[in-house]
Amino acid sequence: MRRWFGWSAGRLLLIDIGGGSMELVLGRDVEPELAISLPLGAGRLTREFLTADPPIRRRANR
Repeated sequence: MRRWFGWSAGRLLLIDIGGGSMELVLGRDVEPELAISLPLGAGRLTREFLTADPPIRRRANR
């Protein structure tokens, strides 16, 4: 997370999905209250669950 929204933003939930991880940031106004990173990025999940190219329909529906 590079930027928080500032003084009068109110309650915020920021979700950033990258290739290898997903960041969740929760906060109010000036400072984030909680920031966590999970190993659930788009690239990581694609490699884990969609191993064929093109994806097999039953694997994509999981």
